[in-house]
Amino acid sequence: SLLLSSLKKIPEAKIALKKILDLDPRNTDAIKKYANLCLDHTNPSSCKEALPTLKVVIESFSEEDSFFPRICNYIGAAYLYQRKFTKALDYFYKALKSDIVNSENFFNVGYAHYHLTNYTKAIHYLQQGYEFVKNDPTCLTVLGKSCMELNRLSEAMAYFNESRVFFPDNPDNLLAIALLLKKLGKEEAFLHFIKKLEKQFPDNADIYNN
Repeated sequence: SLLLSSLKKIPEAKIALKKILDLDPRNTDAIKKYANLCLDHTNPSSCKEALPTLKVVIESFSEEDSFFPRICNYIGAAYLYQRKFTKALDYFYKALKSDIVNSENFFNVGYAHYHLTNYTKAIHYLQQGYEFVKNDPTCLTVLGKSCMELNRLSEAMAYFNESRVFFPDNPDNLLAIALLLKKLGKEEAFLHFIKKLEKQFPDNADIYNN
């Protein structure tokens, strides 16, 4: 198939792009393509493989360079997808320091804090990022999950409901709502959401029943 053929070419493309970057580490087009090929949240080994090249590349840019925060976020994502959240946070902070008007930089810092269970800090940075972009459902879901961990349940539900406006069938958000309903003792509503999830996303049935 065409998809299988393209997947087989990915290792070759990575090698070709790496060679380009070895010769020209400031080639921003090659950096973007290389990162897009390597940084896959379902493939931590690919992320680990990308780190040496990305770390060499970043040495060619100063903190004042407009492309510097982008590379920081690439490296941060590579660590994040390997669940190395502290290292990810270090690079996300560098990106934010270099560019304080990009909502993505706030989101990334907040998301790393969430994974480190620093829920108050996660809320702080996610809310700042949300001031720039008012329609990001993932940000709203993580805000809600952070509030839920801090037992700020009414705030959590408000964020989850707002997230549904932009992405009604986001399974992560729907599962979070279900767990919040269970926490609130609303067993019937909880079961309704779980059944809805099992019907819409049967491949994830084991997650919903745990």
